[in-house]
Amino acid sequence: MSSGKVDAIYDALMNIKRGLGALEFDANVSASSILSAFWEESYVKHLRDYDQTDLRGNITIARPFLSDSEIEFHSKNIQAALDLIAKTDKEMSSEINDFVTHRKIFHGRVLRGDTSNISFGAMWLRVPEPEDDQVGYWIEHIVHEVSHMRLELFMNLDCAVLNPNTEKKFRAPIRDEPRPMRGIFHGNLRRLCLRGDSGRTFLRRLSGWERPNGRIALWSNCWHKRREVVEG
Repeated sequence: MSSGKVDAIYDALMNIKRGLGALEFDANVSASSILSAFWEESYVKHLRDYDQTDLRGNITIARPFLSDSEIEFHSKNIQAALDLIAKTDKEMSSEINDFVTHRKIFHGRVLRGDTSNISFGAMWLRVPEPEDDQVGYWIEHIVHEVSHMRLELFMNLDCAVLNPNTEKKFRAPIRDEPRPMRGIFHGNLRRLCLRGDSGRTFLRRLSGWERPNGRIALWSNCWHKRREVVEG
């Protein structure tokens, strides 16, 4: 069965849950599944149209959660990550509280997260793999996305980059393909934010992680490469 047909089945089941009133928004919950509200449909289509592939050439998959127990599991880990950030980086924690209104989670592949002015306030995040640290993962990706939100707000007041987004010719620090200048600007601000207290919390967790398949070692190497780019 094709990926598009599987997506259609998931989406239809979420429509049924919405119709039964089983997906009411709860501001006290740390996260909710994508497509739990009708307003999300157009943006989820945007996520699925992400133009990058992984090393095997696979395209993005972003599917909703049908199981409440899975949502509860990831919500608890997200809350644990938010509590750690609050203890170690008050400024970042304040930005999360000020900027983020919805944490929308999905399972799938390729795309890990997204924010934009189109749905400002919503943070779209893929859940970690079973072998990942289930709290440390969220620390990095929440800090990552809220850093993008911070820069978007700044650039609404003062457009710091005049190069058009279609001008994809600049070398990115940790990507192989050329990127637009706006993307380079976003990437470097995010790395500066990750070098703060939240970033140090993530590194401390790295030092105590198990390494079942080399994934954590790879992330650690990427982390230090990012620091070298910023400091160089």
